[in-house]
Amino acid sequence: MSEWWTYRLSDFLMFSPRTWWRLVEGYNRELWPLHVGAVVFGLVLIWLARHGRGRTTLLLLAGAWAWIGWGFFHERYEEVHLAGRHLAITCGLQSALLVAAALTGKFVSRFEVSRPAMLLASMGVIAYPVVTALVGELARTEVAGLMPEPTALASLGLVFATQRGAWRRALLSLIPLGVLAFGWMTLWNLWSVSQ
Repeated sequence: MSEWWTYRLSDFLMFSPRTWWRLVEGYNRELWPLHVGAVVFGLVLIWLARHGRGRTTLLLLAGAWAWIGWGFFHERYEEVHLAGRHLAITCGLQSALLVAAALTGKFVSRFEVSRPAMLLASMGVIAYPVVTALVGELARTEVAGLMPEPTALASLGLVFATQRGAWRRALLSLIPLGVLAFGWMTLWNLWSVSQ
């Protein structure tokens, strides 16, 4: 048996790049044309956050996290990765945290919404789908509200745009940051294996 320090991150990859892209393409094909609605949904969330409607923003965002936990991680990702079930549960926890924050939170007024937070949310809602469509095939486009990484990126911006208090922001940002790290490491591994 090899020594532990000889392992690379790609040694833990449980599926091939071909399997991953077929999963994403199949998922997107099944959900089309919801992608258009998801982009509109993301733009509505940004508008709500920008106009100081934090409670509504977080409740709708909680629904997106619940869908990703169930529709993506549980229904599809669990078939190819052992962590799928745990990621689905984690998304459910994020959804519950967002609902709790919406019901008990102290919100930023529309005059206090920061531009960096809105920029981050816009990157998840607008830039992420555009970049994934340009880099890969259109069938592999990742849209906030349907796929984990753009949703996590948009969530970070929306949490900072709506929530008061560093502890609340930090708590609501932990899972999106973890999902982003896990997803981007997976994509990096897939890219390095295919080279």
